Amino acid sequence: MKRHELTETVCRNAQPGAKAYQLSDGYGLFLLVMPNGSKYWRYKYSTPARRATMTLGVYPWVSLKDARLKHFECRRQLQLGHDPGVQKQEAKDQASVTFGVVAEQFLTKMQGEWAESSYGARASRVRRYLITTLGQVPIATITTQTVWQVLKDLQDKRGPVDTVHRVGDLISQVFQFAVQTGAGGIKVNPCSELRRALTPVPVNHHAMLKHPHQVGQLLLALEDMTDITETVRAAFLVMVYCWPRTESMRLATWDQMDFGDETTGEPAIWTIPGTNMKRTQAAKAGEDMPDHLIPLPTQAVALLRSLKASARSEKDYVFPSQLGRSRMMSDGTLRSVLRRLGYDKSQMQIHAWRAVAGTMLREQPALKFPLVSNASHKELIEVQLAHDFKGKAEKPYNRAEYLADRITMMQTWADFIDTVKAEAHQPQARRPRKAAQLQEAR
Repeated sequence: MKRHELTETVCRNAQPGAKAYQLSDGYGLFLLVMPNGSKYWRYKYSTPARRATMTLGVYPWVSLKDARLKHFECRRQLQLGHDPGVQKQEAKDQASVTFGVVAEQFLTKMQGEWAESSYGARASRVRRYLITTLGQVPIATITTQTVWQVLKDLQDKRGPVDTVHRVGDLISQVFQFAVQTGAGGIKVNPCSELRRALTPVPVNHHAMLKHPHQVGQLLLALEDMTDITETVRAAFLVMVYCWPRTESMRLATWDQMDFGDETTGEPAIWTIPGTNMKRTQAAKAGEDMPDHLIPLPTQAVALLRSLKASARSEKDYVFPSQLGRSRMMSDGTLRSVLRRLGYDKSQMQIHAWRAVAGTMLREQPALKFPLVSNASHKELIEVQLAHDFKGKAEKPYNRAEYLADRITMMQTWADFIDTVKAEAHQPQARRPRKAAQLQEAR
């Protein structure tokens, strides 16, 4: 078989016949001339598994020179042990994979890794802001400029809010997932650095009560509420006394609660499984999250005992939904209590009790207590808040670390809460208790 038998002139002047015929260029490459005058480049090859013919393009849009370049690449793939026809089909299939398909695969993978509430919020953002705009677009065709335009349009519509940045993070995660799995033939994440181009979100720390008398006034208003169930009231107070994360609280079941034994001195402990905790950087790197221990002050134990009387199983939710005991309390229930008391999100947020406790434990002289360990008060607070220790390679703490001092700290805090509430009951301290009427107190 001769090599390069064809010339551009021969290809251009080839006339159709009564039947299709071939003009060979050597090594399996030929020009197929059809009766209607159409001309197609074909490559006939063999592998150990099969004999095949593949199309390399239509003449004259694919010239003789271009056909030879394609032919050379196919022969190179054969020498490497690859079937060029199979590779071409795979590339075609990958090119048709849409962003929506990859995004749904990503969400399926993350459903077992993200907390339930986090998954719901993030999946909603992916479907609402990304799949609606990019869902039908082949992911391989999406460029950095495409993603930037989607985020810019969202930013122009909503302003430099946190949502835009969160959406930017999510689309980057989808593309990183595509890179790792090879979905759509993606090899590089086109939006890994795009977040820096977005307008920064103004720092807005969670609104919180800053003075003990404000806490007392709020608790007094809560005591006067008559339109909430005792379960909701108890949940709110346990949040104040124990300051868990709201997700851990909603997921709490009775088998996590140990009321201790006063006769033996065994402490009352709430053990939150590591799987119910917010994932730290160490956990995201593959380390297991430790269980988190919350020493229960006597006030919290009393509230929990009153609720347990109606529990049917140790697996029941401690704070069930008002719609049924088999469902956990809604994440908006306690926030709703604050709003009905007159506190909007610029004044106090339900998860800010953690910040309120942490701040007052650092600042209020009445909350200082002697330590039996070598920990500082600040370190005790950080451990109880389940924060990572900076400077310790983000290593999760020992779940029982400084437990004796933490038991004292939590009881001291609960007693302090009762004191500020009692002071709010005193005639000289009582003030109008709706938040709208408490501006002077704040």
